[in-house]
Amino acid sequence: MWYQYQMLFLVTLATCLIPLASAEEAAVDAVPVFEESIHALVEVYCTDCHNPDDLKGDLDLERFETTGMVIDSLAVWQRIAKRIEANEMPPKKGSQPSPEERTQILEWIASL
Repeated sequence: MWYQYQMLFLVTLATCLIPLASAEEAAVDAVPVFEESIHALVEVYCTDCHNPDDLKGDLDLERFETTGMVIDSLAVWQRIAKRIEANEMPPKKGSQPSPEERTQILEWIASL
């Protein structure tokens, strides 16, 4: 009889945990991946000025090709987020990301 209670308990516990795991996976999936979406935004809005040839602000954003490379320079990306939040970057004379793109970049940096 004790065995049946243990099995019932384990099945109930597993049933309760499955939705939690799915919610966590969905939250992780909602975070954009640098290589899949953020890199393209950086290319469009940032690398005209922040490249190996121009180095505006002593910053080369073309060197970042993977999430791992970004994480290795997290302080740089935190400064970038502050400049984006303050609407200092991209400069007004350049093309501007949509509000959704701006939010996507900022949320991605915050997720690191």
